[in-house]
Amino acid sequence: MSRLPSLFVVALPRSLSTLVYEQSCLALVLQQPLWTSGGEVLNVERFAIYGTGGLGLNYMTTKTYPERFDQTTAFLQHVVQPSGFAYKDVVQPFVMASWLRCPRAQLAVLKIASPVAHVASAMLARRWDYPRRAAHFRGDTVSQVIEGLVRAEQELERIPGESISFEELLESEHALAYALSRLYPGADITIPRYLTPGFIERRQQYRARRHCTAYRQIEERVAEMRALMFDAEGGGGAMSESVQQPTTCRNLFTMPGPRRATW
Repeated sequence: MSRLPSLFVVALPRSLSTLVYEQSCLALVLQQPLWTSGGEVLNVERFAIYGTGGLGLNYMTTKTYPERFDQTTAFLQHVVQPSGFAYKDVVQPFVMASWLRCPRAQLAVLKIASPVAHVASAMLARRWDYPRRAAHFRGDTVSQVIEGLVRAEQELERIPGESISFEELLESEHALAYALSRLYPGADITIPRYLTPGFIERRQQYRARRHCTAYRQIEERVAEMRALMFDAEGGGGAMSESVQQPTTCRNLFTMPGPRRATW
C-alpha cells in the first residue's frame, strides 16, 4: 500500500469530481475504499450495504442537524485512513469544511471550484434540491438551492488545500497533474488521460448550454443571491426574510439539456 498521505477531493455536485477522483487514484496509485463507490464516504446512497428506503440528509449544517453533524464528523474521524487512500465528498460540504479545517497534517485536499450556475442548473434539471437545507432565506426552490450552493462554495473555499477550476479541468489534463504535484511534491505522478472523444463532445454540449436563456437566468439569480447575502451578512445590513423572485425566470426544473451527460 502507498505511504503517500491520503487524498480528499471536495467539490460541489456535478463538478467532474468522480473523474478527478478516479484519475487522481490512478496518477498517485492510491486505494479506493471498497465499502463505497467513487470514494464518497459521506454519501450513504453509495455505500455497499445501502438498500432501498430513505435518502441521506445531505447538506447538513450545525444549525439544521447539530447532533447528526457531530456524529458524522466522528464517523469521518474513525473511517478515514491517514495514508494510502483517496476519498471524495460532494454532499456534506459543511461537515467536510468543519473537519478538514482542523489540523490534519497527513491529509492532502484537492478542491474543485465550479461555477455555481452550472451546478445549480444541472441539479435543478435532475430535481435535486437538497442544497436548500443550507438556505437561511425564505424563497422559492430555485433561490434556496442557489443560496445553499453559494454557502457551500464559501465553506469549501475556507478549507486548506490545492484548488483547481472546473474550466481548467475541461481544457487540459496537465492542470490536474500540476495540482497533484503541488499536493505531493516529489511523488511519481502519472499524467491523467481523460480527454477522450466522448469527453470532448460533452464539453461542447456544456459550453453550448451556457448560452441558453435558462442558464443565463440562473447566472443572474446567482449574482442576485450573492448580492443579497453580502448586504445581509457581509455588508452590515439586516437579514432579509425573503428573496424576490424574478418574474422572467421560468421553472428551471424543466430546463432542457441532455440527461446522459455526467456534468
